[in-house]
Amino acid sequence: MSGPTESDSSIEHTMTVLWVVAGPVPTAALAVLAWKLEGRVSLPAAETPLTVPLLYVLAAGEWVATLVVEHLLKRQATSLAGRAGESGTGGAQSPLVRAQPVLLTMVVLLAALGTSIAVYGLMVFLLGFGFKAAAPFFVIAGAHLMAFRLRFRRFVESLGSVAAGAPPSIG
Repeated sequence: MSGPTESDSSIEHTMTVLWVVAGPVPTAALAVLAWKLEGRVSLPAAETPLTVPLLYVLAAGEWVATLVVEHLLKRQATSLAGRAGESGTGGAQSPLVRAQPVLLTMVVLLAALGTSIAVYGLMVFLLGFGFKAAAPFFVIAGAHLMAFRLRFRRFVESLGSVAAGAPPSIG
């Protein structure tokens, strides 16, 4: 296989659209909502100072959960990408086409887990801590989205090596 096929390009386009719709767009919308509400709504003063540190622990847990989900789905996608050549029925399909259901699931889950960190930021703001206390959660969510998008892109590119006979990287 010398280059990406039309179906591979279509799958990559779909994955990109899903990523943008499930990740950066809602994360940015939550950050803008909190920023615009600052000073426009009177929220009660926060009475529990442990709320923010506990939400930081939850955000760290999201990173760990995302790493686990990513690893499990990469293994499943690698298995699907390599298996169809053995079956004889779908040998002409590219690895991306064979692994498409898992890859699309992976994109949505990785983006949604990143966006959920931004929800913590909105919660901090709505609990009365102010935008300055909520802003780090939006930054953490953005970093999560960028880091896992880059890792996902490398994995998708490595699936192309399955057609050439090399094993894909799941790390």
